[in-house]
Formats: sequence, structure tokens, C-alpha cells
Amino acid sequence: MEIVKMPRLGVTMQEGIVAHWLKDEGEEIKAGEDLFEIESEKFTTVIEAQASGILGKIFVEGGTKVKTGEALAVIVEKGEKVDYEEIRRSVSSVKEEPKAERKKEKATFADEEKVDSVRAVPKARKYARDRGINLSEITGTGPDGIITLDDVKKAETREDSVLAIREIKPLNLVMKAMKDNIYRSWEEIPQFTQILEVNAENLLNLKDKQKVSINALMVKAISDAVKENMIINSTLDGDEIVVYDNINVGIAVARGDSLFVPVIKNTETKTQGVIDEEIKAIVSKENLEQEDLSGGTITFSNLGRYGIRRGVSIINYPQCCLVFMGDIYNRLDVDEKGGTIVRKVFELSITFDHRYITGMTAAEFSQDLKILLETMS
Repeated sequence: MEIVKMPRLGVTMQEGIVAHWLKDEGEEIKAGEDLFEIESEKFTTVIEAQASGILGKIFVEGGTKVKTGEALAVIVEKGEKVDYEEIRRSVSSVKEEPKAERKKEKATFADEEKVDSVRAVPKARKYARDRGINLSEITGTGPDGIITLDDVKKAETREDSVLAIREIKPLNLVMKAMKDNIYRSWEEIPQFTQILEVNAENLLNLKDKQKVSINALMVKAISDAVKENMIINSTLDGDEIVVYDNINVGIAVARGDSLFVPVIKNTETKTQGVIDEEIKAIVSKENLEQEDLSGGTITFSNLGRYGIRRGVSIINYPQCCLVFMGDIYNRLDVDEKGGTIVRKVFELSITFDHRYITGMTAAEFSQDLKILLETMS
């Protein structure tokens, strides 16, 4: 017979909480197996059984605070008959042994356990043993540097996260510029996005009628909407808003791993046809020059060809606005007579610099752009 008592988990510990039992009454248990979990003032640990047999009786339910040395349960040999109440009374009436005597007992807590010069709580040791983890390579964070279960799990995660590297690719000049621009935009500009649904019928009709691209029509509509809201054609310089007279629309273009934003300049003075020709010419250039990429005052991005319906973009620093167009798709709608009709629509996600562009100012620009796209000729 073995009486399971509340162990002292340190010099100052006077009581602890039996968190929960890991074995049930009547269940067979072997010495060294996890028996129950306790919480002290500083940490939680698992206590192992010190004898093999049957867990005959549990005196203390999980969640109960118990003084050190008090009887918690009894492990008996199979078929052994014992008076559990008498055992509990006898243990409760015995005062704790002096510290010098307690040191002779077999350790029930890893604070006193030291195997292969590595100190670890029992549950951590078992977890490491089952998974082939070397405890000597782990730094403990428990009291006096003892290795906890959490320490072992973190070490295991670090080992599992080691990935085989296929190759290391340095950033090219374009990638570095893109990295710096995006990081600066994200760090310095508080941004917000407004999303609108636009009827695409007029845009598609104009495309077929004028034999121009969707991008050319979008650039022209953006330019016209900016003319009605020139604050959008600006940047913030310290405490001053710099509003530009020329409307230069940059178009986001991906080439391989890099992103370029060639600029169509003075779009406020050009027709849709001219803008279409310039877009085709600049996008098809094998080597874009600095002049092709500089001077933009607002940026347009279109990922509709990839089936992307909606996107929240990051402003092209130091501009204050970026217009993102999604894929044109069919949407079931209700017509004026209450019947159903299929409409072709797309979504605009327009991102603004919230340092000086208010929600109302942004909404006026967004609404003007929507109206232009649905009514322009």
C-alpha cells in the first residue's frame, strides 16, 4: 500500500491545488506513470506515482486546495483490503516530518529530481523521452532553471520548423525600390479603403465601340474624377498639402517577381484613344527608363484578368490615393418591374491617405468616379 500525499514543491510552499487526476479510481497504475497534476503559487507540474498497483481511493477531488503532507489518495495491491477512512484520519493526525527527514523520501517532484545532470519535471522528461528530444540541449525556464513541459514543446517546435533551403535569391534593384516604397507607405501613411460596386455595362460598350482597352477607359475616368476633386491629386509634405496641377496616372504592372508603375502623364488633356496608345507603348517597352516611372500623382491597379474580385491595396508613396479594379462578373439583380436580371458589375477598392483625406472627401471622389464609369461617353 502507498499513501499519496501533497508534496512540498519548494521550501516556501505550504499548500497547493490538485488541478486534476490523470488516473481514475480502480485503474491500474505503474510506478513512474503520471498520476495527478498540481498547481503551486508559481507553476503547474505533474506528479508521478511512486508505487505500482491499483488506485484504490481518491480523497481529494480536482480543483481542491490542500496542505502539504495531506493524504490525497491510496495505491493498493490488487485484492488488498484496506480501511480508507482510517488511513485518511491517521495521516491527517500526523504532523509533517522535519525537513532533514523528508530529504530521505523518494522525490515526487522534479525540483528534487536530477537524471543525467538535467533537471526536468516528470511530464517534460516523459514527453522528451517519447519523442527523442535531448533535454541537455534545452534551457529550463522553471524555478531554479528546471525544464518544464512548455520548454520541451517549444524546443520541439523550433526543431520541426527547420526547413530545407532550395535557394537564396537576393533582391534586385527594382525589388529593393519596391520594398522601400511599400515599407515607407505602410509605416508613414495611415490608410483606409472604400469599396464600391460599379455597373460595367457602359464600360464594356465603350470598349467595343471605341476599340480601346478597359485600362484606358479607367485611366481617363480616374483623371476626370480627379479634376473634380483636385485634393486627391496631392501629397503631404510635413504640415503642408502639395496639390499638383498635372494629373499623371501610374499603372501597376507586374513583370516576373517585380512590380513597375509606368506613368501616363497629363491624362487630363488626352483622349481615351491617345491614353490607350500610350499605355500599350509604355507597357510593352522592354526596358523602362526612370522617366517612364517618375512623376505619378495617383495610381491605378487592375487584377481583374486574374479573376481577383476585390483587393485592398497599399498607397504608392508619396501619393494619397490608389484605385484598385476587380474582375467583371455577373450578378443577379432586380429590375424596375420587380423581375430578375443579370448585370455585369465590378468592384472598386479605393485607398486613401487618412492623415488629411477625410472619409467624406474620399466618398465624394469615389462617387464621382463611379458615376463617370457608368455614364461616360
